[in-house]
Amino acid sequence: NDQGNGIFSYTGYFEAGKGFKLIRDLGNWDEQWGAKDGVYVHNDGGSSDIKLATSGYYTINLNSVNHTLSIEPASAPANTFTKIGMIGGFNGWSGDVELTKYNNHAWYGEVTFDADAEGKFRANSDWGTNWGATTFPVGVGVQNGANIPLKAGKYMVMFNDISGNFYFYKK
Repeated sequence: NDQGNGIFSYTGYFEAGKGFKLIRDLGNWDEQWGAKDGVYVHNDGGSSDIKLATSGYYTINLNSVNHTLSIEPASAPANTFTKIGMIGGFNGWSGDVELTKYNNHAWYGEVTFDADAEGKFRANSDWGTNWGATTFPVGVGVQNGANIPLKAGKYMVMFNDISGNFYFYKK
């Protein structure tokens, strides 16, 4: 909803023993999830990082209304892409702005949109695999989806090619 509450899901690769917490707002620890005594806890000032025992793919499901969190093993995706980029009205729909691969299927990069425009993510500079959505700055791109309504500005963009999740953080 417009308060940032709802059901969130993320699938990605996690390395064993590397800790993390989930936070709602960048730089703000008021709404956060961690671990305490082997249980996932919400807004517990004494919680530690969540650490997974085995490296691999996991799906995180968070319901921020009911305050439930689950982390389950997931299958490794069949597709592996050599490049993921962005293309759209911001560059005349010509030539992808390539993102940098991080940790298997997670991609990131800095992009600047001089004016409001539309755009998409696509794999290997080809329209055979592309993701779009009707939301910005956060959303879930779907195969051959609508053009993403981009807003003018400089952003750090993050994209997950497994789930289609994307995030544009204004710099």
